[in-house]
Amino acid sequence: MPITTTARFAGVAGAVSLVLLAAAGCAASTESDADAAGAAAPAVSAVDPFAPEQSTVVGVNYRQTSVAPFAAAQDSGIAAEYGITLEPAWAESAPAAITQIVGGGGDVGTASLWGTINANLQGIELRVIGENFRDVEESLTLEALPDSGISTIEDLEGKKVGVVGLNSTHDLRLKYLMQDEGFDWESVEFLDVPFGEMGASLETGVIDAGVFLGPTLAAAKANLDTVTVLDYGAGLYEGFPSLQWVTTKKFADENPNTIAAFQCAVVVKGAELVTDDEEAYSSAISGALGWDAAAIAATKKVIYPASNDTEAMQIVPDIMYNFGVITEEFDIAGITIPLPDNCD
Repeated sequence: MPITTTARFAGVAGAVSLVLLAAAGCAASTESDADAAGAAAPAVSAVDPFAPEQSTVVGVNYRQTSVAPFAAAQDSGIAAEYGITLEPAWAESAPAAITQIVGGGGDVGTASLWGTINANLQGIELRVIGENFRDVEESLTLEALPDSGISTIEDLEGKKVGVVGLNSTHDLRLKYLMQDEGFDWESVEFLDVPFGEMGASLETGVIDAGVFLGPTLAAAKANLDTVTVLDYGAGLYEGFPSLQWVTTKKFADENPNTIAAFQCAVVVKGAELVTDDEEAYSSAISGALGWDAAAIAATKKVIYPASNDTEAMQIVPDIMYNFGVITEEFDIAGITIPLPDNCD
């Protein structure tokens, strides 16, 4: 029986911290993150989710099942209870979503912590306002062709691996596992390949293994008879905090009640609805993405945690620091706005 997500990733974060201490001695953590968030996040008791400063909230989403809580909150009338209307916008990657949010193409959006942390370190002030989803078994996998000779992560040494975004959740999590098991991750060549091109890239030999999810995973299994090399939602990474809701510090500062309304409607209530009600889940995905029942059934349902757990999310900056993607330890709590305690 797996331990709880929070406890599990606290353990992983502890393991990473030991690696950091062994490799670099006692590095000082940054204080600027916490200071900035302290200024950005109003006290939870000071916000009123039922009195938003603006009535329409544009949310930048991926065309994945991550949209379910957002769509369900709008369709069910939950958003209206908090005085907001939710309008979707679309992006294909975390950098694209962040660019839209910063450029005014959305008020909030889904982005990975990898991109969010990098943006903050580059002076683009973003805030994490809630978790979107956590991985489960078979929701995100690394696949290879059946005759490739690749069946385990050890076999990836010296190979080309397709990932969606370099120095992000796909390659860094693989590097961490390979390092942990004593394999040479530095010999792996990582290539940035969109999900929509991953199958063709694998079939034509551009890559030796690639990352798949949802309908693309189902198609790879059906058409290419692929072999799963790594399940990103199993073992050490079961329940990994894969995607978050973010906004700009500026928007959060100017619209604290709107953020609170969104947190209550989408992060909490929307997530709870699609977790508990399969009809609401399927309807939200069908309406937002146009998927049919077969596509929905072929996609493993992820965890919608209805939380903003900084302890669970801390594993991401710890891994980034471990591999030199960031040069200082980073406290994720410093850019996180807590969930309101007055949603009801």
